Amino acid sequence: MSPKLNWLRLTIYSLSASLIGLSFIGGVIGYSPIPYWDMWGATLQFVQRFDDDPFRLLFSQHNEHRIVLSRLLFLVDYHVFDGASAFLVVCNYLFALAIWAVLARCLLALNAAEKHPDRWILVALLGAWLFLWAQKVNFTWAFQSQFFLAQLLPLLAFLSLGQAAVRSGTWNRWFLSAVLLGAMSSLTMANGVFALPLMAFGAVLLRMKPGPIIVLALCAAIVISLYFSDYHQPSAHGSVLQTLTSQPLSILLYTFTYLGNPGVYIAGSSDLVKGLSALVGLGLAVTASGLTALAVRRCPAHPVSFGLLLFIIFVGAGAFVTATGRLSFGLDSAFSSRYTTPVLMAWAALFCIASPRLMRFHTLGASRPYITFSAAITALCLLMVGQVRALTPMHQINHQKHVAALALEIGIGDDTLVSLVHPNTDHSLAIARAASHADLGIFGTLELQSARELLGQSAMLSTHRTCAGDLENFEIIDNEPGYVRIYGWQFASRRERQGPRFHIVDADSKIVGIAIPGRASPHLEEAYGQIAARSGFTGYLQSGAVGKELRIISGQCQSIDRLGD
Repeated sequence: MSPKLNWLRLTIYSLSASLIGLSFIGGVIGYSPIPYWDMWGATLQFVQRFDDDPFRLLFSQHNEHRIVLSRLLFLVDYHVFDGASAFLVVCNYLFALAIWAVLARCLLALNAAEKHPDRWILVALLGAWLFLWAQKVNFTWAFQSQFFLAQLLPLLAFLSLGQAAVRSGTWNRWFLSAVLLGAMSSLTMANGVFALPLMAFGAVLLRMKPGPIIVLALCAAIVISLYFSDYHQPSAHGSVLQTLTSQPLSILLYTFTYLGNPGVYIAGSSDLVKGLSALVGLGLAVTASGLTALAVRRCPAHPVSFGLLLFIIFVGAGAFVTATGRLSFGLDSAFSSRYTTPVLMAWAALFCIASPRLMRFHTLGASRPYITFSAAITALCLLMVGQVRALTPMHQINHQKHVAALALEIGIGDDTLVSLVHPNTDHSLAIARAASHADLGIFGTLELQSARELLGQSAMLSTHRTCAGDLENFEIIDNEPGYVRIYGWQFASRRERQGPRFHIVDADSKIVGIAIPGRASPHLEEAYGQIAARSGFTGYLQSGAVGKELRIISGQCQSIDRLGD
């Protein structure tokens, strides 16, 4: 083999591995144990109430979805891993790896005839694409396992159906697996309901025997009837029927924009790029439709290709249904990061289908490998521009989320910070009150546990040595006259870890405030080095203590200052 080609191969593998690795690093940087947005009701409150009526709560709606499988993971997270969310984030990445493995297996199967070693180059490119940071919300938000499952299970169902169509025997294991996976798809998200009906349609196109088609149709009817039993339309979403009749063109535009979603993360969010994204999405829809028509005409179709085509149609149908319910939020909502996962998978499926033609082009002619490898390296470099955003520091926002959790633990309605983790302060306060009483999840950690009860209690002072520290300033909290938000810093010259929280103590040795360490302190970093980079803290102090001499007590030392001087 040519040394130059080997260097190009190594470059492709290195860039692909870097893109995938950056995605994992971003997950570590972005991790936070604090429940975010829907998690307050759908995980924390769900776990609190689960024992009261397990079956009803497990299958109840979350917006338009029934996230049964994800709820089982939530229970594992809280009962086995103390609700720290790390398990759920790991699940997100494991599901993404499973998707890569399934699609890689499809790609290798479609190129099995030639067995050219450069097939593995295509597998590497596939992985780089599937782990784009454009879908960062689905990677880092512990709530998003259903977004991966809602694509993985239907994908497996369609591929199983394709295999069943070419196997002898009506009731072979592939068909039974397809039915089971299709039914389970409805337990992920609302779009999973369409898996079985689409499979029945696919069975007709594959010219399967009447028995399997009837079984799939009956299973689809049963699943749909069960799913929509006691179903209610979410109030925040637009009426599907009204949107269909009044804005059909806008729905199509939204659908194609959805299918071109990754464009804004790769090329920027200008109006031109948004318009081109819609055209690209239209191209995906037209291409998939054309390939499906060709596959049906040339029946029997390749089982893997047909399964992948059904999956692309499934993603397109999901985009269309999303448009009917989310069009009221505006066209830009189609560019949401969480919608990127299914679209990346649809394009990856198309890439797998096209891979035999790509391999034939690559192998015919001595100069063509240089063309294909150069194109691949250029594409990977373009993707890397956006992928490095995974390295964006998240220390400050994660610190603010912890302080928001402290406010909820104490019972302070600090809208400014609580809005970072939940849009409704009163609702999150009610959930936090019950969770705090049970020491559930984050409210059972050393950082937050019993913080409300500690206020007003006596603190031990004799065992703490003196260190540098300062109460820098405070802010009034709207509608909370009993507390102020405080900022300060404390630094011990020894290489010692700060405790999980600081106690602010008055002259009577009473705890009058609590703070969370970890706030960025650039001036301390400049003075003492990297070790002091996050020696700041943020917390809450009883209003009556402003202007009095106070002690800041950490796990290792104490400092004395007067807030308001």
